[in-house]
Amino acid sequence: MHFLTLTATAALYKSGEMCHIDGCFGNVAVSPLLLSCVMPLYLLLFVFMVGLVTPAPLFAQRLSDLPDSASAAPMDSAGAIAQDNAKVVVKEKFDAWQVICLEEPSARKRLCTVQIVATTAEGNRPIFALRVIHRPDGKRLLGMAFPLGINVQAQNGFIVDKKKEWSWAVPITHCLPDGCHVLLAWDEKMEEAFRKGIDGLLVMVRYPKDQLNIPFPLKGFSKAMKLMDDSTK
Repeated sequence: MHFLTLTATAALYKSGEMCHIDGCFGNVAVSPLLLSCVMPLYLLLFVFMVGLVTPAPLFAQRLSDLPDSASAAPMDSAGAIAQDNAKVVVKEKFDAWQVICLEEPSARKRLCTVQIVATTAEGNRPIFALRVIHRPDGKRLLGMAFPLGINVQAQNGFIVDKKKEWSWAVPITHCLPDGCHVLLAWDEKMEEAFRKGIDGLLVMVRYPKDQLNIPFPLKGFSKAMKLMDDSTK
């Protein structure tokens, strides 16, 4: 099975030492099998379960610390899709990014997502997921899923191309047995960063204070977003 491995620059900082994820945490990879078979089931998770949070820029000291290399819930609110009646009407992959659209035939309501998922090399342990979600009411959100064991009181976030103006802190408020989840308002600045940027870097702090940096590619994101735009007009 082919995996897009993300271990080239991902590193775990522990006790002042650096060790690559493939030696400390297991290979981190984007699994096409997981994307195509499992993720449609998780597409709707938390879209209406938590409120929107406005992300704040990461502090400058965190930027300086970055390395040089850098269960589905039914929608029951207004304009929502009933999960039991929804069917997949769009599913296409652009490099590591995938577009999935669900539609309720009777109401012609459509929910789409552009997403990237990183898992262990075995494909059975997700590391993180990042999704741009287009809701049936036209609003867009950034959904992120983190693994259990993350320090929710620490400063977790992500940065694009190591630019301060393209960095966001992510306050995590909800954790379930499958991981910790957060929804942010998707805005023009985020879209600009993801479209123009080359690489993203997810910054997580595992409890109590071990920093884990996982890079993710942005190649294919613009094409995936264009398809989602065309599919939701």
